[in-house]
Amino acid sequence: MRIDHYLRSLSLAQRGALAAQIGTTGAYLNRIAYGYGKQPPGPKLARKLAEALQGKVTLEEIRPDIWGENS
Repeated sequence: MRIDHYLRSLSLAQRGALAAQIGTTGAYLNRIAYGYGKQPPGPKLARKLAEALQGKVTLEEIRPDIWGENS
């Protein structure tokens, strides 16, 4: 699943809780989901997201440009 689709499926409260868990802000997660050019998270945050989501969205799906098959 794409990270932007997953984040959009969460309520604002759920996004806020996830943000707190991984050490960022709900506003930044909103930017990933809806922002200008759908800004991808940096490598460090991508790893934290993948760990927090426990397989719902993989690291390869979050940043295929870094960890995908063709990277």
